[in-house]
Amino acid sequence: PRLMTHHTCWTAAIMGHLGTLQWLRALEPPCPWEPKKIVFSLAKVLRCRPDNHYVPPYRAGVRPSQLVEILEWMRDNESTFMRQKINSVLLDVASDPVEGDVY
Repeated sequence: PRLMTHHTCWTAAIMGHLGTLQWLRALEPPCPWEPKKIVFSLAKVLRCRPDNHYVPPYRAGVRPSQLVEILEWMRDNESTFMRQKINSVLLDVASDPVEGDVY
């Protein structure tokens, strides 16, 4: 039975583990993933500010730069449609940077 699901890749991405995500996707067969959900989740986390009332528990200790690196890697390895979505998120994040480097 396959123990890895799309949630495995999502978890690696949202925790900022680029190396783990790259390894999971390099397996044969690759660990399944849902890039749209990962991009949406990373965008949501990057837009969430520390002064908000709710901070997702998985965000603790994750640097915004780690999440941006994952988005950049995904952009270089995805379809044209996803590249456009990822570029949009990266531009949005660049125009409104988060203060500090660790959540």
